[in-house]
This record gives sequence, C-alpha cells and structure tokens, in this order.
Amino acid sequence: MKAKLLPVIRVIVFIASLVLTGSHRACGAEDAAALKERDEKAIALAKGGKYAEAEKEFRAVLEIRQRKLGSEHPDAVRSRHYVANVLDMEGKYAEAEKETRAVLALRERILGPEHEETLKTRGNLAAELGHQAKYVEAEKEARAVLAVEARVLGPEHPGTLSDRGNLAAFLLAQAKYPEAEKEFRAVLGIRQRVLGPEHADTLMTRNNLTALLHQQGKDREAEREFRAVFAIQERVLGPEHPDTLTSRWNIIKTMSTQERFAECEKEGRALLAIQSRIFGPDHPDTLRTHSSLAITLYYLGKNAEEEKESRIVLEAKERVLGHEHPDTLQSWELWAGALNDAGRHAEAERELRTLVKIHERTQGPEHPDTLQSRSNLGRVIGEQGRTDEAEAEERAVLAIRERTLDPAHPDIFKSCYHLADDLAKQGKKAEALPFARRALDGLRKSRGEKHTDTKDARELVKRLEKDKA
Repeated sequence: MKAKLLPVIRVIVFIASLVLTGSHRACGAEDAAALKERDEKAIALAKGGKYAEAEKEFRAVLEIRQRKLGSEHPDAVRSRHYVANVLDMEGKYAEAEKETRAVLALRERILGPEHEETLKTRGNLAAELGHQAKYVEAEKEARAVLAVEARVLGPEHPGTLSDRGNLAAFLLAQAKYPEAEKEFRAVLGIRQRVLGPEHADTLMTRNNLTALLHQQGKDREAEREFRAVFAIQERVLGPEHPDTLTSRWNIIKTMSTQERFAECEKEGRALLAIQSRIFGPDHPDTLRTHSSLAITLYYLGKNAEEEKESRIVLEAKERVLGHEHPDTLQSWELWAGALNDAGRHAEAERELRTLVKIHERTQGPEHPDTLQSRSNLGRVIGEQGRTDEAEAEERAVLAIRERTLDPAHPDIFKSCYHLADDLAKQGKKAEALPFARRALDGLRKSRGEKHTDTKDARELVKRLEKDKA
C-alpha cells in the first residue's frame, strides 16, 4: 500500500476580521485613547502574522478593561472578541471556541440575540467548530445564524455572505458536493457583483469553489483555477499573505495528485520555510505543509526521510490539533503506510482499523476519507494473503463510491482496479477482467495515459487478457 494521498484541498473558513470600532470613555478619555492605540498596535501585529505578540498585547488590554470597566462593558467584551480571533489565527481552535462562546453569552444577554455583533460572534463560533472538524455542529450553527442574518441584515450583507460561504465549506468537508457547489456559486456571484472580482473575499470564495473541483477528481482544471487565483492574490494581497499561501499549498496538492513530485518537493520546501517564519513551526498550516512534504518524499523514494518526517508530523498534530482532527488522521494514515512498507503488516492493519473507526464516528461511514482508509485496510489485509477479506472490503467501498460520487470520479476506478487485483490473486481471472477494463477506461479519462494508476490498470488488463488467451 502506498502512503495515503488524501484528496483534500485547503478550504478557507471565514472568521470575522479584527476591525477596530469606537471605544467608550467610561475609564477616562486619556485611558481610552491609550487603550485604543494598543488595540491598533495589536491588530497591526496580527495582520503582520505576529500572532503571539498580538495575543500578548490583546490579553494585556483585556485585563485592564475588565479591571477598570467590568467584564460586561462593551469595550471589555470587544477585547475578549479580539483575543478569540487571534487565538484562531494561531491555530489554537479549542481555546478560541471557549472564548467565543463566552463572548457570545455576554452579547446575547447584553445586546440581544439579533444584534449584528451577536450574529457576528455566532458566525465565528460556527467557524471555530469547523476548524476543529466538528462539521455537523458547524453546519447546524451556520444554518441557524444564516436564517436570522438573511432576515435582519439582508442576503447581501458581508456577514451573511461570510457565513453562507462557511456553510458551503462545511458541506464540502462532509462531501455534500451538490449542496456545497450551489452555496459557493451563489456567494461567488454576489461577491463578484458587490465587491469586485479581485476582492480578498471574492478570491477565497473562488478558491473554495475550485477545491470542490479537486475533491471531485478534476485535478488539471483545479490547478489552472488555483493558479489564476494565486496570481491575483500575489499581486493584490502580497506573496506572504495567509490567503496567498493557502492557494500556493492548494497548487502543490493538485500537482501531487498529478504525480509531479519533484515540483512538489521544491515548492513544498519553499512554502514550508515561509510558513515556519510567519506562523511558527506548530501552526496547523505549517504542519499541513510538513505532512504533504512527507508524502512527497515517500513517492520520490526517500523512505527514510519520509518515515522520520511522518512520525514527527503525527506527534506534532496530535499535540496541536488533537487526536481525531482530519489533518492528524491524514498523518496517521501516512504513518500506517510507512509501517506497511517496512513489512510491519500486522501493526499497519491495527492502525488502519483504528483509523476507520474514528473516521466512521467523526465523519460518517460514507465520507471519502473513511472509504480511503477502508480501501487501504483492504490492501494491507491482501498483502497478508487474506485476499477474500480484501475483496469483501473493496466491494463494500466500491458500492458506496458508486452511490455517492460522480460517475467519472477516479476513486471509483481505483476501487475497480483493487477489486480486480484481489479477484485475480484468488484465481478468479474471468471475473476480474471486466473490473480491470473498467478501471483502465475510467482512469485514462480521469487521470490520463501517463498516470501511475492508469499504467497499473493497463498492466493488469494486459496480464489478464494474456491469461484468458
């Protein structure tokens, strides 16, 4: 089994920006002016990527306002909102959720449930849930706040559009592709008309819609679109803006699924250097790039580097993101692949069975990540000579993929190939040949003639046809 290459592209979840608003003067004009200056300084630090310094400054201002004004004063509540936002920027999502819930409780009681600031906080809560891969909860919260925002603020209000874009991202994360596409296209149309085609929010919506293409296996189309978005972001936002770096990472992922691994290594190392400098080594975005680089090293045959990197990244992600975050599970899958490649098949099987259970519980039995883990489990079982069990596993995966994915999705044809291989190993060659031919035809169209998956299917068909003759 090759190390898992997840068809996951970074989808941006919008969170209300750090925007300075007017301060009340209850603690004296001089104090209020000084604290406002400190807010401005902290916001500048955060926008410049200096998140730890920004957090320290925001917390210091919060402590002063709570002491002098009380914890329920609007300025103190706003300071706590700033702290929650910068925690999110640092990737401290659980802490950010805790702070956001506290701010929401205060604003609901003081301002009312339909006040714009309260709705903004609810939208942020949905985003925090999404960042922690609690997609079902995030979708529920996003739908609830959208129902109010559309009525109170209007369907084209920036807050409404941000939360609608987030809803689409949560749907995409759950592989609800038609619903996600509908929402993304609606938001993109409004943003292009209201904000213009080069506004940061418009570009990120376009980026997210392109992520949908990639998740459906349309790699070359997705790469062209990501590059177009990246070119605009680099010019408009700057080469080191977080949104620009996200698009750069997405381009690397599309190149990876097209097997351009030498390019991936070069670009991945360059991106990792920038993210490590700007975000720090333990930021989720930095770790995500680290993990992708480990996968690339594997496919380039640099197995010792890959095994070392995969273990380091897995431990870091477990520490930073938690044991069951999708990014952690991706690195766990990579580690299981490294175990299998080292001949430690029983250990790899044990790890994969654990992964499947977590995927089924956290993402659902029909999610693409769950199915990929089941397919990888089938490969490990087959390598231990239990080809009948491997066949049963792949048949189950194929049935779900045929029901839930686009008929032209490459994952369907990869399942056909694995099933044909399992059947052939059991001597069921006549039964295997139709699946092998279907795999070859589909992979030619979806991956191209030169892709390794296509080459493997071609060799299998050739061998089975020779045996038949």
